[in-house]
Amino acid sequence: MVARGANKTNPLSAWIAVAAVVVASLFGITWQAATYDVDVSPLRVDRPFSAAPAASVTGLTRVPKTGVESDYAEMLARPLFSPSRRPAAPFKNSVADVLPAPSQPPLQAKLIGLMTTPARGQRALIRPTDDKTGTWLAIGDDMRGWRLREISTDRVVFERSGRQQELQLEVGTSAAPKAVSSP
Repeated sequence: MVARGANKTNPLSAWIAVAAVVVASLFGITWQAATYDVDVSPLRVDRPFSAAPAASVTGLTRVPKTGVESDYAEMLARPLFSPSRRPAAPFKNSVADVLPAPSQPPLQAKLIGLMTTPARGQRALIRPTDDKTGTWLAIGDDMRGWRLREISTDRVVFERSGRQQELQLEVGTSAAPKAVSSP
């Protein structure tokens, strides 16, 4: 035989259990907020509001037209949802910024000759390997995307996208002048 009222729950104990859960939850939230590292040191804001990082990155920040934008500068410089409350580093927004630059193919050419004239200055005769004729170039001229930067007595230097390539003058017996004997 079961005692009368054994299955009934005391209403006071139910309220105590609910209150204990609420207090534990509030304690956990307070503990997390107290131990969370947030930087609250003052920011030095030297820029006007229009150049503030938060405004330029998101483009969604609006400031009331009160004429006192400087009052909002420090508030906008501290992003609300950033853990450190410091502006995020600028993100790369184009494919060219994210992907590495493709490697430039080297200039496939030979240095055939050099000359210096009073009227035209230094010139270099460059012949691409897939061409039978050469081209006379001066400093600053382009050949297949490569710019001629330097002409020396035995070499030339081309540059493309910050990369340099040097061509040496090829000296061979067939290019040497032949001595002419007189009879």
